[in-house]
Amino acid sequence: MKNRLLRTFLFVIGIVFTVIGLIGLIVFFNERNGNQNLAWLMALAVLLLVGLGLVFGFRKVLAGSSEGAPNPRQGRYLVDQAEPLAGLPSPAEVHFEQEVKGRNPRPSSLKVSLSCTLPGELNCRPETRFDRFGKAIGLAVEPQTGDDEFDQSTYLRTDRPDFAAAMLGDATRRDALRLVRSLGFQEISIGPAQVQAVWTGFEPLKDDRANLALQTAQLLVPLATSPVGFDEAAELPGGHLQPALEWLLWGLSVAFALLAILGWLYEPLRFWQFAKLSAAVWAAVLPLAAAVGYAVMRGDSRSHDRWRSWLLPTVLCTALGTLGSVAGVNALADRTPAETRQFPIQNVREVRGRRSSKSYYAYVADWDNPRETREFRLSRDEFQQAQRGQPQLEITTSPGALGQRWIHQRRFIP
Repeated sequence: MKNRLLRTFLFVIGIVFTVIGLIGLIVFFNERNGNQNLAWLMALAVLLLVGLGLVFGFRKVLAGSSEGAPNPRQGRYLVDQAEPLAGLPSPAEVHFEQEVKGRNPRPSSLKVSLSCTLPGELNCRPETRFDRFGKAIGLAVEPQTGDDEFDQSTYLRTDRPDFAAAMLGDATRRDALRLVRSLGFQEISIGPAQVQAVWTGFEPLKDDRANLALQTAQLLVPLATSPVGFDEAAELPGGHLQPALEWLLWGLSVAFALLAILGWLYEPLRFWQFAKLSAAVWAAVLPLAAAVGYAVMRGDSRSHDRWRSWLLPTVLCTALGTLGSVAGVNALADRTPAETRQFPIQNVREVRGRRSSKSYYAYVADWDNPRETREFRLSRDEFQQAQRGQPQLEITTSPGALGQRWIHQRRFIP
């Protein structure tokens, strides 16, 4: 009960932090012409991230509790409740999980588990194209059993290649694993505390057969014993250096993404022209980042999984970081004098967003081509003043070291 109250409290705190951070950032960016403090921007961003972390971390408190509710059966199996299996040399159980639909979907599954004590951990699944790709480029290194047909059809994930080779170097264990797979189970996990076969998408009324759970558990028995002569105390190369380097790589990706702030501080006058230049730079940055990740993560059977998990968000991080970096270099390396011009406001526009929010824009002649117009954002007060009189925008720019004219400041003149 106390743990639930604590989780609920942290969930509420997360909502408060998220709302404060979001409102603060909206106000901060709306007041573009004010004297903003960069420290406030960072503090609001951190507050928003902490709030989102708490909200997503403890969102399950809203799901309530189903303790004490009866568990119906589907066919031979209790729904979402483990049942013991008798007649086996060690404790075993079968667990059917019903399909869950909605915002957090979960496929149905049947899990047959057998208790054991093993010195390593091993996961066996059908080999996919991505597994073969990882091995082909030297990113993933999979333990081999010496059985070509088995090695080509099954991919082994483990942190102890010596344990995997010793466990499945035995033909009896490989045959047992093949038989479990032939029953319909796609995944078999071996060690350290249990051996488990998982059938994802299992439908009791369609896929079940007599004594399926007991037959599967009996086939798992050879996989629940440690291989004879295996040196459990053997030290593996690598140690803790690679995980530390991978955490550093994640940190560098996030830090690079934060450079996007420079794109706001040194705003380009023509965004799409600036975006084309940034895209060309990003086309070189992304392969370089992927190569660095390859060099850091390569060498074991899970390397390609971690590399893909890191690379997908890194695509966005490098895109944001490249935008900010190009804007920063363009402005900070610019040694040309600034130029100030005043432009009469030709038109103003009010845009209504969701939940009654409003944004305001002014249109002035382009810096180099008076036949075109440029859009700039206004505050609510500036918009109201722009609707009467002859208002102007005073814009100070520089050509930019990379040929991208950027804005020092802009000032509304009623």
